[in-house]
Amino acid sequence: MNDKYNNAQKMIYKDEDVLKLEDLSHIVNLNLDSTNIEKEIREKFPIENYGDKEDPLKIKKSKSLYDNFFKNKGNKLDIRETLDNIEYMGLSDRNEIILRFKGNSKAKDIVAKGTNKSRRDFLDLFSMAGFGTFCIKNNLKDLLKENIEQLLPQFKNKTVQFRLIEYNNKWLIRGITSDKYKNYDNNIVLYLSLLSLNNYALKERINFYVQNMSITDSEMYLSFEQENPIQIDGLGTLYFSILVVNSEIKESAVNFNLRYRIVDKNNREFMGKPKTLSHSAVSINHSVSVKTAKNRLKDLFRLKEAQEEILENIKYVKNTSQFTREALVEIMEKIVNNTTVFSSDTRTSMSKFYKEIAGNTVALIEALNRVEELSSNIDERIYIQSIIHEVLWKAAKKEKSNVTNVTS
Repeated sequence: MNDKYNNAQKMIYKDEDVLKLEDLSHIVNLNLDSTNIEKEIREKFPIENYGDKEDPLKIKKSKSLYDNFFKNKGNKLDIRETLDNIEYMGLSDRNEIILRFKGNSKAKDIVAKGTNKSRRDFLDLFSMAGFGTFCIKNNLKDLLKENIEQLLPQFKNKTVQFRLIEYNNKWLIRGITSDKYKNYDNNIVLYLSLLSLNNYALKERINFYVQNMSITDSEMYLSFEQENPIQIDGLGTLYFSILVVNSEIKESAVNFNLRYRIVDKNNREFMGKPKTLSHSAVSINHSVSVKTAKNRLKDLFRLKEAQEEILENIKYVKNTSQFTREALVEIMEKIVNNTTVFSSDTRTSMSKFYKEIAGNTVALIEALNRVEELSSNIDERIYIQSIIHEVLWKAAKKEKSNVTNVTS
């Protein structure tokens, strides 16, 4: 994702900046245009089962989140169509795929242009993405078109789902997925997030507030932080949060991930995100039924177990120069050597940063804060948070073991 993390919308809290339970009905509303999955979501997650409709949510800034969501909501179409009703019209001058929809669907006679990824996804329907790249590089576009036009009738009954986005009065192909893919779109994920986290907050007697958000035409990142932080002696103030991530066009999952933030007395901070810690995440694959999604969301209450485990071990993290140097060496290696996740710029910045502070005395939180800021890409920063947690977790458990051995 190209969105900048620092541009995630941070909202000013007002006393009235809280939704009522009944307001959630407007996020997934029931009307003639409602999709089957929207109807099923409202059936399996009825608002009346979660309290009185006039009850305010225990999520501050939820109204600002709601307003910003609808402000950024664009015009889009999800179409399930057989390949018999698709006409391949060729490639644009930028090698973007151009398709015409011929069927009786709501997209009839729409001509839409795709991205390079859409082109690869379309050609992959016939296992020929590599062949397509070869034809484009060697100026054999007519050969590519000839092959596609021969293959489309052969697979005419194959059903494919297309996501179209309207931009500047033109339709763009944003994604191509299988017909098994369920549209857990951003509005559904927002509805489930607010409903489930409010339920969690009521039962745990806590409050959340919307820490930040980033929403595009097809992706959403939301961070809900708990109030009432915990003081960790010799380290700083610990805050827990839940990060919600969804992509409408990737055949992946909706993820609810536990994160934590530690802030020192100088207001410097870093974030950690457990990746392998038991009960630290709830994942809902886009191919699962709404019934399965409901069962998975019950696991949100197991995040409490992960919080307690973090609390038990984080106190063994030492804010010392030696601890900082050892942690930074391992973090640097994990970033610099990972060419799959991190860009060349991020890996170079990490190397420069390590050389800059080598031999200097730097507080742990200050160092980790600077590491996190090496990238402004959301996905990279979340991955860095996972690395930070992994390294600190291993060091903390080692320190805990040493302390236990000394006292036993």
